[in-house]
Amino acid sequence: MMEGNWIGLRKNIFWATACLLALIGFGTQCVSMDHFPSGEKISRTKTEANDMSKEKELKNMIAQGDWKAVELAKQMGEAAWPTVKQGAKMAGFQSRQISMVCAGQLGGEAAGEILLAGLNDKHINVSLTAAGQLSKNPPASALHGILNELAACSEENICALLALSAGRLPGEASTKALLGLVGGDDDVAKNAQLALAKLGQPEYLKAHLSKLAAKSPHTRYEALAQLVYIDNAELAENAKQLLSDKEVAVIIGTQYNPRYRRVCDQAVDTLIALLKLTPPFATGAERIYTDEQLLQIKNLVK
Repeated sequence: MMEGNWIGLRKNIFWATACLLALIGFGTQCVSMDHFPSGEKISRTKTEANDMSKEKELKNMIAQGDWKAVELAKQMGEAAWPTVKQGAKMAGFQSRQISMVCAGQLGGEAAGEILLAGLNDKHINVSLTAAGQLSKNPPASALHGILNELAACSEENICALLALSAGRLPGEASTKALLGLVGGDDDVAKNAQLALAKLGQPEYLKAHLSKLAAKSPHTRYEALAQLVYIDNAELAENAKQLLSDKEVAVIIGTQYNPRYRRVCDQAVDTLIALLKLTPPFATGAERIYTDEQLLQIKNLVK
């Protein structure tokens, strides 16, 4: 009993001495020897438990076809990869589809591997989703695989999306592949032409810009929207000219509550994207802007 008390007393004396040294400037930290090691261990254990809990939650969400899994995967970052890879091989097609979106959101080389494999999924929803994600943010490491898939592609919707993917990966190989697709009149050919415009091919960029002066307001509207994909701030001047174009281009809303979006509404969205503007009002693909808001954009882009 006395020995135990003496050990405790020695520890307390050491801790008090450390505190005194800290107070007179020797920089020793005044931390209880009894609590520091266990506190560090508890903190580490809690973090590990939290990570395991999130992994389990993500796996359950993907397995159940819950699209909230995408947001959770984004929050988890790199820690989500093992679960996303598992999800890409789950039996349910919606689980695999969600995993494709998770991979696309996380990005990087691992995403390319999962998405390229997803192109050959037996369910069209999964392969379309994989192609859609590749069309938005394809990793450079996926270029060879994308071009191979594009050369052998038979599903028009997938081929059209892969053409947009190639346009995001500049280089001689992409340009050559896309030039071989422009001869038709289907969506694949149209997207190949758009991709070549993005890659800066003069003939195709000029052809695209000419659509901004087309007679059809819908054509002008679509050409403006596609400038966001081309993503060249130098082309903003072309969009500015359509801020006064109030012709109705598309119908939005519902069957019983239709709303009509004009060319100028898309001009606003395109300028915001190209010039990275932050207007003092809410924006979005279904917004119809007031005259005051249109004027505010005009003033921002003078």
